[in-house]
Amino acid sequence: MNKKLIVITIFLLTFTWAISDISASKLLVEILPVIKGETRYINYSTDVNQTPQKIWTYWEDKGSVGCTNRLRIDIYNASIDKLTKPGNFSIDPLNITNQNRRIYTAWSKAVQFNSGANDNLITYWYPYNISGNFTAQFRLYSCNEIYEKPPFMFEVMPWKEFPPINEENELFDKIEIKNINESNIEIRVKPKEDMNNTLIIPEKYPHGWIFEYGYFDKMKKGKEYSANINYAAGIWSPENVTLAFVTEDGKHYFQKTFLIKKEPSFDWAAVIAIWGWFIAIISLLYILNRKTESKDETIKQKDRKAKK
Repeated sequence: MNKKLIVITIFLLTFTWAISDISASKLLVEILPVIKGETRYINYSTDVNQTPQKIWTYWEDKGSVGCTNRLRIDIYNASIDKLTKPGNFSIDPLNITNQNRRIYTAWSKAVQFNSGANDNLITYWYPYNISGNFTAQFRLYSCNEIYEKPPFMFEVMPWKEFPPINEENELFDKIEIKNINESNIEIRVKPKEDMNNTLIIPEKYPHGWIFEYGYFDKMKKGKEYSANINYAAGIWSPENVTLAFVTEDGKHYFQKTFLIKKEPSFDWAAVIAIWGWFIAIISLLYILNRKTESKDETIKQKDRKAKK
């Protein structure tokens, strides 16, 4: 092999290595984990007239990491200028004065987003017997990142008439609320009439907790329906929670307070273990008894042979 061919071969090998190294570096950059997304709009009613306020956004995931997202809306009984400092575009939730003006925190359901996915994140608040101008602060939790939007205001119109706070037996033949575990409650109802678009909004719950809403689409009279609501407590303890059952048109309203507590559970494993031990003991006693009877019979047979 001549020198010129050797030089050309070395050049080609070096060039190929360089190209492959650059491609590998480029590939490494492309697959780096990125949390990223975009809220296209914030939708809400500027004038709320005796119906629940629905605040929602459309989220499009543009990152390379799948995330569970949740929308949080803090509602304040004050104007924006009283809640923010000049030049600030968000409300400080840790400010004591702001905390005293915050009257409600609405949470959406937790929604999982893979890369490229998009979906709506929805929250509700029902300002029963409340009117005036209110400020809302938008925060969206995506994995461990928080996206904020400037606060916005809306008006709750004066109430002309109030839907009755229906008694339980006026709307439902049956209503049961059960704490399944330390993050989930189950609600079972049997309505006395056909009902559409019924929300279950956590009206009062412990400060610092996350509490989602529930929803019944269409309910027929006399049929039983169930819904599950997720919650997250910083430190779990038995607490009172008030749920508001309200239709989206505001015609039906009912509230119920219940104690979230640990439900006694039936330990099937323990029962099976006890029964297993019981059967084993009975079997052992039966075997020992059979052996004793066999020995006695053998002795008797020997005695009879000896007498003969």
